[in-house]
Amino acid sequence: MKKYVYLLCIIVFLCGCRADDPVSEQPPIKEEITIPEPSVSTDTEIAEKTEEETAEEVTGIVDTAYFTVELPESWKETVTVDIGEDIGNIYDVSFYEKINFETEGAGHLFTIRIIPEGEDYSFYPSYDVLGSLISVDGNSCHAVALYPTDVQAVVEMEAYFQLFEQIPEVLGAVTWKDASGFVPQK
Repeated sequence: MKKYVYLLCIIVFLCGCRADDPVSEQPPIKEEITIPEPSVSTDTEIAEKTEEETAEEVTGIVDTAYFTVELPESWKETVTVDIGEDIGNIYDVSFYEKINFETEGAGHLFTIRIIPEGEDYSFYPSYDVLGSLISVDGNSCHAVALYPTDVQAVVEMEAYFQLFEQIPEVLGAVTWKDASGFVPQK
């Protein structure tokens, strides 16, 4: 009897895993935005910018409510930056290798995530605590760099790995806003 159950499971598995099954076309999960020009703005003005206002300018400077980072020259045309909304007290800025992101929805290099103090971030499989800061709304938070745990490149593997090797340089170029009271992790 067990033989038949195993055989039935194998047949069901094989029938459901055919490579020629059509895949429904789904819209991308995240929209690409371009990098805004640097400016002197209050945190409120930055939070009020819409994607339409920032989508027209590409300069290699990422300016957020919490930090600014000037990207290396090699990143300016090859990286997509997704500045997430402040949802559930978590604020994300994610960096992707552009070709893999546009063609496969892959290419994740790293994310800087602002997480409220007291929230558990230890469940992330690969992260570095960058430091602590005060959020725009006055709460104590942690800044954490999250990394992918597997290769995020489907096409242009070499380009992806070249960018991945430069992540420490990019994180070292992050300038935290004075209003955030950023204290680096020791």
